[in-house]
Amino acid sequence: MTLLERASQFVETGGESELALLQDCVRDGGLQALAAVQLIAEHMYGGVTFNFEMKAPAAYCLITFGDDGLDALLELAERSPTSKNVSLCLNILGSIAAGMLPTLLDSFLSDTWLRDRVAEAAVRPGIREAGRTRLRTYVLSIKEEADAVSAVGSQLSFDLSPGAAVAGELFSALAIRRLAIGRPTLEEYEQLISRSPDDEPAFQLFFEHHPQLLDPMAAVVWPHPGLAGVRIPDFIVRRTDDSYVVVEIETPGKAIVTDADQLSAHATQAIAQAADYRSFLVQRFPTAAAHFPHFSEPDCLVVIGLEGQLSDSQRAALARDNRSRTALRVVGFDWITRRAEAVARNVIEAPITVESLRMT
Repeated sequence: MTLLERASQFVETGGESELALLQDCVRDGGLQALAAVQLIAEHMYGGVTFNFEMKAPAAYCLITFGDDGLDALLELAERSPTSKNVSLCLNILGSIAAGMLPTLLDSFLSDTWLRDRVAEAAVRPGIREAGRTRLRTYVLSIKEEADAVSAVGSQLSFDLSPGAAVAGELFSALAIRRLAIGRPTLEEYEQLISRSPDDEPAFQLFFEHHPQLLDPMAAVVWPHPGLAGVRIPDFIVRRTDDSYVVVEIETPGKAIVTDADQLSAHATQAIAQAADYRSFLVQRFPTAAAHFPHFSEPDCLVVIGLEGQLSDSQRAALARDNRSRTALRVVGFDWITRRAEAVARNVIEAPITVESLRMT
């Protein structure tokens, strides 16, 4: 009987020692052994009250499989987001990211040989960074903000304190959601582009629900603000550094650049509108400052069309046009996606570094 078959039989009927099975899987170290351990960790065992005691040992043993094991841990929490699976994922990834062993390892993994293998794996080179990356990826993948806060909050209030270092990793992962957009939201945005490329109200509403797409540093967003009753931009954004940006959106279905490598009429009109809103606010600076905290002369962003549909010469024409203006940029709806992906990638994977460089 294979290891995976033994694991399947164990989660359904029991019949052998879980620790003996986990020992065989850890000794094997192969992909089938990994799948078997993941199955034991993910299964809910009919919802019995004490199923955590059956799940936790296998979840801890996933650490011995290195990056693949951490991926399996993240996968089981995303695929089966029960409270216990989420708790195990956050506890283990948070502990690894903090350079520690999971808080409850000694309590739920009684086998000395397995504990030693987990402890050895937890200090391998690169494992800490791998745990941090996956922790942040997982917290960012939780679609609803309330669910993410609840999951992290529940972990922090667990019976045994996770410790300051683990709590710091959990708080950092949660804080990233202030800057970055998770993959489920980006997939929904891409589906909207594909499904409703000419529905401007739908994009207006989507950006209202996900304001970081408009600007990763957004602190306050005003959708359709009335400016003295005579002008209504699509959005005004105050960033966390108290700078401002006026955003005018069109639709992905409208062209940015013509076949003659000139800005389209729709783009030209949107640029004129955004520039007019900016001029209107600047000319009435005291009034604007009374309504917009710490107001300063705003930048402008026009979002129209899809840059991925442009030819090389059209992209060059758009770049030239953007360079020719100050404080106003024209971008495609897919540029919004690329920026969001870059922000998520960098805040998940890259710490702040200071490097010396001399360009020759």
